[in-house]
Amino acid sequence: MTMGQCALIAALVVSSAAATASADVGAETGPDVPGAIVRTPKQRPCELETRVRGRQKRDGVMLEASMRNLSNAQIEVTLVNACPNGAAELVGLPKGYDAYSACNRGACVDMSPRRVIVPSGAERVIATTTIHPRGDACNEPLPAGVYMITAQPRIVRGAAETCSAAPYRMALSRVSETPAEPTEPPPTEPPPTPKKVAPRPPGPRPIPCGLACPNGELDSVHCTCKKLQLTPKPARN
Repeated sequence: MTMGQCALIAALVVSSAAATASADVGAETGPDVPGAIVRTPKQRPCELETRVRGRQKRDGVMLEASMRNLSNAQIEVTLVNACPNGAAELVGLPKGYDAYSACNRGACVDMSPRRVIVPSGAERVIATTTIHPRGDACNEPLPAGVYMITAQPRIVRGAAETCSAAPYRMALSRVSETPAEPTEPPPTEPPPTPKKVAPRPPGPRPIPCGLACPNGELDSVHCTCKKLQLTPKPARN
């Protein structure tokens, strides 16, 4: 083996050792070093699934946020008492939209956190509100479009891994921005049924008469006084 071949083999061995050392250093120092090996922690499976359901109402859309326990054990969490708002933040509405109409509510009496226990496989409602697409005392009318709404529970205590189900799809057309149609007037009550009066018996009808017959009998048909037929008393012996 010539001297040149020996020098080439030595250079390759040094280069391979340097690359191995560089990889080891990268695994320890993090992803900022070129060629570093990044080890990400294993993600936990979802334990609490949040879901938003909607129901059409005459004056708007009622939204309901809930949590469902997907684990095999009971889960207990503590939620923020966000009065006058709800215990879940609704995501997907325009920025600044007052989903809980908090501007129109009074002072909150009890601000203590809310404790929620969800058994395995069970579901618990944590917040409800009604969205008024045509606007209300706290919000302008919502622009036409499609809104994909999810809920983020305001958890302050509890180590459960949360995830979100498919969002609730709320589609608003331009018709939703028009003023509400006038309500129909209440039905009028039917007129009262006239009372039935028994027919008068046949014969001449009496006429109004103002006569008084102290010594006779009044004939109301002819408005005359009739003399009484007095039976004479027998004479005394």
